[in-house]
Amino acid sequence: MRATATKRLFEVSPTASQVLSRSAWIVFYALATALAAQVKIPLPGTLVPMTLQTAIVLLAGLHLGAGGGAISQLLYISGGVLGLPFFAGGTAALLGPTGGYLIGFVLAAWTLGFFKRWSGKIFIHGESFIALWLMTFAASIVLFVPGVIQLKYVTVSTWETAFAMGVVPFIIGDLLKVSLTVSIYRLTRR
Repeated sequence: MRATATKRLFEVSPTASQVLSRSAWIVFYALATALAAQVKIPLPGTLVPMTLQTAIVLLAGLHLGAGGGAISQLLYISGGVLGLPFFAGGTAALLGPTGGYLIGFVLAAWTLGFFKRWSGKIFIHGESFIALWLMTFAASIVLFVPGVIQLKYVTVSTWETAFAMGVVPFIIGDLLKVSLTVSIYRLTRR
C-alpha cells in the first residue's frame, strides 16, 4: 500500500522540465507586462494612461493559473521597484496615482486563474467563449478596485472623481481588451 502511495506522489509531481517551462512562462509574462507598459496613451481628464498591460495580465491569469499569474505580476512589480524601466510612470509609480493598478495586476491574474480552475463547476461549458469572457471581465473589474482606491487617496479626491478618472475612460478599451484576451487565449489553446 505504501509503494502505491509513493508511486502516485511521483506520478503527479512535475518533472524538472515542467518546472523549468512554467518558470520560463512566468518570466515571459513579467517581461511582457513590462513591455506593454511602454505602450502608453495619455487620456484627457485622468492621470492614468491607457496601456496594453491589462491584456497581458489577464492572459497570464488564464495561461498560468492563479499562482503562476500572480507570481508573474509580483516579479514584474519587483523589477520595477528595483529600478528596471518596467513601470509606465517610472520607479515612483507604485506610490503614485497608478500604484493601485499595479497591485490590481496581481489580484486580477490570481482571480482569473482561480475562476478558470473552477470554471467547470461555475459554468456548464467552462472553456466556452462566453464563460471565459465573463470570468475575464470579472477579473478586469478586480484590477480596478485597488487602482481607484489609491487614485482617490493620492489625488485627495472624492470617490466619484476617482471613479471618473480611474474607470470611466477605460471602459470601452477594457471591454475590447477582455474580448481580445479571450480570443488570443482560445486560439493558443488549440
